[in-house]
Amino acid sequence: MTPKNRLGIFVRVPVAGHVKTRLVPPLSAETACDLYRAFLGDLFERLGGVKAVVSVFYSGEPAETMQPLLPRPWPLVAQSGSTLGERMAAAFNHLLAGGASRAVVIG
Repeated sequence: MTPKNRLGIFVRVPVAGHVKTRLVPPLSAETACDLYRAFLGDLFERLGGVKAVVSVFYSGEPAETMQPLLPRPWPLVAQSGSTLGERMAAAFNHLLAGGASRAVVIG
């Protein structure tokens, strides 16, 4: 039986100078990246017990730096599309494939 509920989480790979750039200055790029990493940790911890199939849709490289942040072995899926709308549509297509009936994307 295919689980009905799917959750997609949109993230950026935490790389200094590529995340939370509007906080630089007053923060350094490294501090802003550390803050983003902490935000992801908090989010993933809260969602660790969710009763849904979770996929993490990432942008940026290297993707493997995401794995230690995940509370479970959730699949990492590269975002595809050139606009946010295209990336969200691709994520929903991915989440709803295989017979799922409900999907939510956050992030």
